[in-house]
Amino acid sequence: MKKRGEKGVTLIALAITIAVLAILGFSITANLDGLKDTKNKTNFEEDMHKLSEKVEQYYARYNRIPVLNEYKNTSMFINDKNINDSSTYWVLDVARLGITSLNYGLDYAPIKKLEDTTADVSQYTDVYIVNKASHTIYYPEGVEYDGKINYTLKNNYSNVNVTTTASIEFSGETTQTTTPTIQAEVKHISYTDIVLEECRWILSTQSEPIGTEKEKYTNSFLQEQQTIDLSMQTPGDYYLHVLTVDDEENRGETISSKISVAANYHEHEGSPTTGGGCYTKEIRHTHSSSCYKTCTIIYSGCKTAVEKNDNQIRCTYTITHRNCGEPERESSRWHADDGNSHVNNDSTSTHQYLVCNLGTGITGYDLGCGKDETTVESYTINY
Repeated sequence: MKKRGEKGVTLIALAITIAVLAILGFSITANLDGLKDTKNKTNFEEDMHKLSEKVEQYYARYNRIPVLNEYKNTSMFINDKNINDSSTYWVLDVARLGITSLNYGLDYAPIKKLEDTTADVSQYTDVYIVNKASHTIYYPEGVEYDGKINYTLKNNYSNVNVTTTASIEFSGETTQTTTPTIQAEVKHISYTDIVLEECRWILSTQSEPIGTEKEKYTNSFLQEQQTIDLSMQTPGDYYLHVLTVDDEENRGETISSKISVAANYHEHEGSPTTGGGCYTKEIRHTHSSSCYKTCTIIYSGCKTAVEKNDNQIRCTYTITHRNCGEPERESSRWHADDGNSHVNNDSTSTHQYLVCNLGTGITGYDLGCGKDETTVESYTINY
């Protein structure tokens, strides 16, 4: 026969056993949940790191991110968005990244098969999407670990601002003899795709911004990275203005550093009296009417007859030159012996004499270069 106290001992033992089993069961469940939590985290982070690395490699090579359809339903991860995100998100084309396997993202396959790239694919959540501006990758379905639903890796966020701009590098000779022209290598920069047909440039003397309106620019681009010729028609300061537009409708104006063009004017070399340099044309004097003046010669009347013959008589005269500087002198003239008196019968005549005092040799040199002080010899370009 059992004693009275044995039944109570059995019930206590049973209660203890049940409690131990409950604790063991909870512990096992907790451990299983912990293992699942760890696996979720490991798999998600593995996918994210792999995708991020491939995206940056692809962008560095092609200057764009491979995407499929636009993904419009992002309300589930609105609190996890990168502050650098632009307004649109796109399904990431993982195949073009060279990735063949992921832990998540099975909805990529049916989206890839769609022929309509404008179709709304927001019903698919097991897919990786990307923001072109910040390059941040999201998983709309979310993965649960660390006590919450995770849609992205926040530690991958970039702190840089989204910019739409261009880099400008100049090259060319700094001294030129014709219309000064240099080259500008322009590269459009954005964290999303460039819309090349909207990008423009203009060379202007304005250093201040001219704005992002397309109509203010006169020249277009053929490539995202292009070398263009810049010609400056007159001396002065010039600035290259570049308009960059991306597919998120971001617009940015980039203004280059100053391009200064100075004209080097011609300076005559040599001497107009001794020649050399620019003075190569000999100047030889040729007498003209302005070189001569008329001298009046006065023959004073016959003083006395000094000689006779059968029909003539020679009288002496005093000859005076009134202009040319010849001295007064005595001379004689023959007259007809006609019985007339020649005494005091004055007469005059004239002759030409030089007043320029120049011979017919070289008197100097004239310019042979055909240039004057307004002639530009060369241009100096500083940039």
